[in-house]
Amino acid sequence: MKFDELLAKIGGFGRFQRIQFGLVVVPIMFIGMNQLDLFFLVSTPGHRCLLDNDTVNYLRQSPNYTTQAELESAALEPGSACSRLVLNLSEACLQPADGGAGLTYACQALGVEGCLDGRRFGDEFGATVVTEFDLVCEQSIVATVVKSLTFVGPFIGGIAFGQLSDRSA
Repeated sequence: MKFDELLAKIGGFGRFQRIQFGLVVVPIMFIGMNQLDLFFLVSTPGHRCLLDNDTVNYLRQSPNYTTQAELESAALEPGSACSRLVLNLSEACLQPADGGAGLTYACQALGVEGCLDGRRFGDEFGATVVTEFDLVCEQSIVATVVKSLTFVGPFIGGIAFGQLSDRSA
């Protein structure tokens, strides 16, 4: 006997089945929206270290560093969003290192430091939990834990209520 035949034999998809269907489907839609929100709320946008005021003020003395991109290329560690260079702020920083062509400058890096003055986040997501609580670099594990903990409730509920639903009266 096929399902369609069985359904016709018991009276079709009646009022009781519609109520049961609604009681199951409506909560599932809200759960899906909640999980989708998590993608946007805990997303990590692009970010860079902010430069300290002494470095910015010093480099702005030169006509060679006029844009924010030029300043960042001189003072931020290439390829790292979690650290910046500690520069030897000397006159060599303001002079071209390539014999006057003005393409490269001789700012000597003394080392690397973390983002002590904060970060500049991209605006591809707007405000997220990650941007509000600075959950990047060393703190990025916290965002991962938050994403994982949202599934603990359904996991425990699935085990507990699954067992309860399997018991016969």
